Amino acid sequence: ISRSLVTGDTLTELFTKGSYFAYGHADEVVYALDLTSTGNRPQYLYFDYSVYVSLRGSLESDTEASAVLRGVTPEIVQPVSVLDRSTGVGSSEPLLVGTPANVSLVLGDFHDSNGRVITSISDSQVIVDERTARDLNATVGDALQIFGPQPAAQRANFTIVAIAVEDERGLFGAMHVFVTLNAAQTLMQQPGMVNYLAITNVVGLRPSIQHSETVGLAANRTLNQLQNPVGPGCKISSGQIVGTTTILCAYAEKKAGVDSAIESAQSLSNLFLVMSSFSIIAGVVLIINIFVMLAEERKSEMGMSRAIGMKRGHLTRLFLFEGTAYAVASALVGVFAGIIIAYGVLYVFGQIITGFFNVDLSIVLGSFTFTALTLTTAFTAGLFITYNTILLASWRTSKLNIIRAIRDIPEPPRGLRTYTALSILGILLILVGIFLNQASFAAESAVMFLVAPS
Repeated sequence: ISRSLVTGDTLTELFTKGSYFAYGHADEVVYALDLTSTGNRPQYLYFDYSVYVSLRGSLESDTEASAVLRGVTPEIVQPVSVLDRSTGVGSSEPLLVGTPANVSLVLGDFHDSNGRVITSISDSQVIVDERTARDLNATVGDALQIFGPQPAAQRANFTIVAIAVEDERGLFGAMHVFVTLNAAQTLMQQPGMVNYLAITNVVGLRPSIQHSETVGLAANRTLNQLQNPVGPGCKISSGQIVGTTTILCAYAEKKAGVDSAIESAQSLSNLFLVMSSFSIIAGVVLIINIFVMLAEERKSEMGMSRAIGMKRGHLTRLFLFEGTAYAVASALVGVFAGIIIAYGVLYVFGQIITGFFNVDLSIVLGSFTFTALTLTTAFTAGLFITYNTILLASWRTSKLNIIRAIRDIPEPPRGLRTYTALSILGILLILVGIFLNQASFAAESAVMFLVAPS
């Protein structure tokens, strides 16, 4: 149980980390998709800078949103082609991200591989992420040429001043080059225009998503007023704010990604728990066997105790007291043993996924985590199962025949009635298994499908 729950905590941390860090401190994003663009990467429609000014002013004056708003950042996000003129290596994969110079106050600082903060850049300078640097074989000081959508008409030369590592500022799932907003507007020939807004909430990278609905709905109300759309417009009622549209709307994509990751992690966690059920059932049988053996060893002693006046209830409580001491100690050991085993499971899981995906094993192992609630739940569940199993075994042991126990002779073989009952129970369980198997398809439940055969 401990192993399954700790593995679940770890998978949740691993899966949600990508969503948290992919968006960084951009809790809600505002954009409109350009459906006329070609290629497999989304491109955004440009809109006037005044929309940003109006939206920021509206959010700051909104009673509910202003209390949880940290800031709004105007950006240009555009696929580009680049050429490192120092190495002669080019690429058409990077995304150009243009932001104002002071955005580190809201979106956080860039850091280099030595942990130093990368200071603001000028219009002729560029920051590249580690993936871009590896792909271009680039180093600090290289001359980087960036081509806009029409290379013959739009190109600019920049100097690489820093290589940013992945951290809270952004887990760069793609290749990125970062320039000032002014430089991006010039390169894209979009003076006074932006195509992306990042809204940041208070209280940090992870807890900030709890305010996504409040801020997102307030932003959409303002955007509907600014655009007067034909049709339903942006979503302004409660519920998850996510989707795609061709008009400017606010989307809580970070929260949607986290929720989806938690659901995926929970499904895998349930799978591990179902697999662990076989070990749990084996453990229950083992506990019963242990107490039956203990009773057999002390059968004569118990018979004499019953002969001088001890009742069945006393005998049951005696075994239950002894068993509870075992249960508490073993549950405590099991909780911490489960942590060690869960780390081993994670290591094997990490070896598998790193073989299929471009993921560093250290990132997987670095996600290993567990909570006090998880350990308490595992301890309580283990103790409860063990206690009830001991109670059943103790009750069975107390039903001994006093004469046979004192003389230490074996019990007679079970009658036909016992085996008839077991046969009926077996048939009933088979029917339940068939029902669960059929019901699992309609319910689309992997857990029911796996439990049914067992």
